[in-house]
Amino acid sequence: IIRRMNTELSNYLRRCVEGNRHFNLAVGIKPGTLSNGLKYSLATGNWGDQKKAMSSTAGVSQVLNRYTFASTLSHLRRTNTPIGRDGKLAKPRQLHNTHWGLVCPAETPEGQACGLVKNLSLMCYVSVGSPAEPLIEFMINRGMEVVEEYEPLRYPHATKIFVNGVWVGVHQDPKHLVSQVLDTRRKSYLQYEVSLVREIRDQEFKIFSDAGRVMRPVFTVQQEDDPETGIEKGHLVLTKELVNKLAKEQAEPPEDPSEKIGWEGLIRAGAVEYLDAEEEETSMICMTPEDLELYRLQKAGVALDDDNGDDLNKRLKTKTNPTTHMYTHCEIHPSMILGICASIIPFPDHNQVSNLGQVLSGPLLTGSFSPLVTRINPPWVSRLWVSSSLITLAAWTPWQTFSIIPRNLWPPHGSMEFLKFRELPAGPKCHCRYCLLLGLQPGRFRYYEPKQSSTEACSEVCFSVH
Repeated sequence: IIRRMNTELSNYLRRCVEGNRHFNLAVGIKPGTLSNGLKYSLATGNWGDQKKAMSSTAGVSQVLNRYTFASTLSHLRRTNTPIGRDGKLAKPRQLHNTHWGLVCPAETPEGQACGLVKNLSLMCYVSVGSPAEPLIEFMINRGMEVVEEYEPLRYPHATKIFVNGVWVGVHQDPKHLVSQVLDTRRKSYLQYEVSLVREIRDQEFKIFSDAGRVMRPVFTVQQEDDPETGIEKGHLVLTKELVNKLAKEQAEPPEDPSEKIGWEGLIRAGAVEYLDAEEEETSMICMTPEDLELYRLQKAGVALDDDNGDDLNKRLKTKTNPTTHMYTHCEIHPSMILGICASIIPFPDHNQVSNLGQVLSGPLLTGSFSPLVTRINPPWVSRLWVSSSLITLAAWTPWQTFSIIPRNLWPPHGSMEFLKFRELPAGPKCHCRYCLLLGLQPGRFRYYEPKQSSTEACSEVCFSVH
């Protein structure tokens, strides 16, 4: 579009010069060329010139799914692998071990797009990028020799340093340099989305600060005893004092926003770090804080009992690995590997096969008739179950059963609170002050004014929903 607009402007300028006419910029630049081209691209999804629709990229813009709130969130976190749908290769469609915590293992469509269209996990984050020049200056001041001055014969075993794939220099003491840069990131002097990867075998230290990398947060584990904070080696940096402050802050929000800790406060305190797939390969992550405690007991020489006993409801745990050297991070919660639609499934770890069908129908669910049946005996209601989450009311006659539709059909789940699944449900909602049945005619209702009492309606059944 820009190229076509420049061509039209140059042709207009050439005609003005050849005809010895005054050049008018407002006439040379046609706003319709830019606006109409963008309108066409946004409307059709074909990103390119309208005359060259066959060679343009398709599917860049899509209509946002607004069927339900869950389907909107799911559509916003959808990824597409640019591979032909007719391919016979199975490897691109299968789950990879680097997908853990970044891609939902259950939410993928059926058919040709299976495994190619994926959804991000709940806590997955896409980096926005940050400049790398201050970090390069920091490492030069810490003894890094720039690549232009590097002599391979003088330092044959020096560790190469790469920043966003570019070789910038070498260093003689990589362990000390990595610890300094890591400490700088944990103290928030460096952007939290900068990734630090040290390849000991290849003698390389890779730093990534570009945009578009998928990352996920994890708890950090103290690597050395810290006399300032009093955190011992092998313990979580997240202390009970910090957790109590967060709980108090949630109960009584501070008036000054600068005093709020929140998620940013956890990052500033170094209790939470963002890892991408590259840095995760060089980290040792335990599943729960309990595993971290078992690891410390094992290192202390305490015999651990791996027997689950006779309790059938006790969760099975993997046996501790005695060869583990040191844990560097801890998972926030195992359920964070799931995406938007898989997180609203009750007990998704009990029947994994059903999750595949639920994630497809979950975004499309709206209110439907529940099997709950209540018998009405006018003029008195023997057992009337009216919930605050009532949606619609089936037509009924006296001495006949009817059904109501509750929105909250599923048991409460931890992720529903953050996905606003209760506050923004699917389907219409019924609000009425007085809903009275006239005589024995089925399906007919009369609405009375609030000031009119139900006793004035003779022997008709009255109930209200607020």
